[in-house]
Amino acid sequence: MYSDTVERPYCGYKNSMTDALCDGLGSGNTLDWECENENCGKEFEIYVEFQPTYNASKIEYVKCDSCGSTVRDSEAFIYGRTNPFPNRFKAQGLKLCHSCYCREMVKELEGDD
Repeated sequence: MYSDTVERPYCGYKNSMTDALCDGLGSGNTLDWECENENCGKEFEIYVEFQPTYNASKIEYVKCDSCGSTVRDSEAFIYGRTNPFPNRFKAQGLKLCHSCYCREMVKELEGDD
């Protein structure tokens, strides 16, 4: 069960943990926290547990507009979603696989257009 409060190990005060992760976690998912009870104020250690969340989606594939190979949409370099993009392929929605993207960017940077 999720709770955004933690009971203070010394005085039993319930501390709000709403902003606890703003500064990040130390190694081992721990952080030091000071009791918000004005009569206590002692520091204690918090251990943060993460519960996995799962969801599913279809895998979408696209064809590279340069070589015709099929790649996952999430791995494709798509104009309008990838920056920089090779000038000669700059047309909305054009897609490149990783090797074609790299090859075209190297050509462009070397001035081999």
